[in-house]
Amino acid sequence: MNTAPSPSPRILVGFDGTESGLDAVALGRRLAEDARGGLIVAYVAPLSVTFLPALQQDPVVARTLRDAAQDVLRHAAPVLEGFDGWESCNHATLPPARGLHELADEMHAELIVVGSTHRRGLGRIVPGTTAEKLLHGSRHPVIVAPAGWRESGGGPFSVIGAGFNGSPESLSAMSAASALAHLTGASLRVIAAFERPNPANPIFAVTTHGYGEIVGDMRQLLADRLEKAAATLPGGVDLQTDVLDGDPADVLAAESAELDLLAVGSRGYGALRSVVLGTHTGELVWRSRCPLLVVPRGVEHPLEPFTPHRRATAA
Repeated sequence: MNTAPSPSPRILVGFDGTESGLDAVALGRRLAEDARGGLIVAYVAPLSVTFLPALQQDPVVARTLRDAAQDVLRHAAPVLEGFDGWESCNHATLPPARGLHELADEMHAELIVVGSTHRRGLGRIVPGTTAEKLLHGSRHPVIVAPAGWRESGGGPFSVIGAGFNGSPESLSAMSAASALAHLTGASLRVIAAFERPNPANPIFAVTTHGYGEIVGDMRQLLADRLEKAAATLPGGVDLQTDVLDGDPADVLAAESAELDLLAVGSRGYGALRSVVLGTHTGELVWRSRCPLLVVPRGVEHPLEPFTPHRRATAA
């Protein structure tokens, strides 16, 4: 394996030979082509604890595993036909999500792409075991492709979205979405969901202001914070900001049907530089209609190597 850092962004796709794995490969290819970057298609063998010692001690076992991995990886070739900027690799560890973490570090990948599962209807993200484990503790941004994405994801990206709630984590998601919008030529839509507080909250009983007035001020405060945050983004992208009423998970899940990709932040506490799913993001993983990008906590400018000016400087 080549482990030297690359001036071009590198995308790692987890592929297991399934239909959902092909969705991930197709999405990874699209992003790699737009970024003029490298694509690594990786198969991580799901080994049991009892099998690992044999792998480490017996070269025949190791060779057999490599041959089996290549058989799986060959299934990705049709989706990659005509694209030369990819390579394959395999890894054996327990569990597979850990193997993808290790490969992303070793291969200096800026982004991990995985598929959903086909246990539910097409067009939704229903994460399987590997995707779910990746989304708890990943040090790298992770994109989960919905079931059937490669069949419905033709054409260039038009609109990329980001969820905003004023937290540092949502600012990171907005930054990542901005980088991808620059990369793909898509417009950027930043969405803030305003969830009205419960009028039975005791705080409304000890104020001279009415409930409607307070709620209106709170909504305007969120809109002001959204506009201020949007003003910090680099220019060159068609930008739209929206404040929509409702539960954040409900709002973003509904709006995802009109987006080509949605970026969200992880939970606002937990280990730094890792993905920790909160309530709303956890729901979106199951309900999003478009690819969902989840960025690690504490990473201020995720996917910055994907922006055109950074690639030109690196080159």
